[in-house]
Amino acid sequence: MSHVHSGDVLFPRTASALGEVGIPGAELLHTDLTTSTQDDLAELWLSSGGAPAPGLVCGLIADEQSDGRGRMGRSWFATKDGSLLFSVLIAVPETVRAELSWVTFAGALAARAALEKLGAHVAISWPNDIVTRPRAAKLAGVLGEVVSTDAAGNIGVVLGVGINLGLRTEELPTPTSASLATAGFPVPSRDEVAAVYLRELGARLAALGAACASGRCPAAASGAVVPETEASDAGVTGTGTTAAERSGLLAELNATCDTLRGGITVNRPRDTPVRGRGVQILADGALVVATTAGDVRISTGEVSLLGRVTPSEGK
Repeated sequence: MSHVHSGDVLFPRTASALGEVGIPGAELLHTDLTTSTQDDLAELWLSSGGAPAPGLVCGLIADEQSDGRGRMGRSWFATKDGSLLFSVLIAVPETVRAELSWVTFAGALAARAALEKLGAHVAISWPNDIVTRPRAAKLAGVLGEVVSTDAAGNIGVVLGVGINLGLRTEELPTPTSASLATAGFPVPSRDEVAAVYLRELGARLAALGAACASGRCPAAASGAVVPETEASDAGVTGTGTTAAERSGLLAELNATCDTLRGGITVNRPRDTPVRGRGVQILADGALVVATTAGDVRISTGEVSLLGRVTPSEGK
């Protein structure tokens, strides 16, 4: 692991939040420069042999990364103090193994909710990006990576988030990117954002874990996962046959996803792009797109928010 030290002094709010939602002894780490916070925490999991209990084990905030990455191995651009580069190490219990993709979705939903609480207007871009509303410019991305299973059966998952905070227009990596500053939203400190994110993430992971461990809806015990107005619009009942439904995460994702609209393009790694109207996200995380040839179910891919199609191309 790269040289790290305690992050308690520089990020007191985040350290406090981790103490609330993490396992006993969960530690917040900080580094000035590293290749990747994802790799650092993966190494920590492997070198420590796992975790003493399921839950949030530790977090790592970096000022700069030399080899940060996003989905499909793409690089992630950031500047010191202009972005939040934050990864958390999670010991996911064996009961959640069949729903591991929802750990990453929980991270994306937590990031969206945190930014909304801090004054931004954002939505999810399926599967795990955060975009501004109404322009749909990419503001943040979430990356979940499985490391290994420890002797107790806990699954080591590193969940990383990169959020553009105070980047100037000329510092943004693409014309379709944005920061809180360029979008005209309030720009809180890294400590503020990370602390709110951790609390939102903790609530969603607790809801998912409870839903996987039992058939009951954990919403009352874990806190409000879906905002009340969005829940009513989505018809949330807190019941269902899958953990994604019972936890409330599926309803929250459908209620807050910008991809569920006309004029989207899904670029698939090994197949032709799909153009049409995003209809819904299913319990397994797949996206349903209505096209002129019928509904298409997509389990992997990246939605392009450029070049909306004409109405004749989608339903």
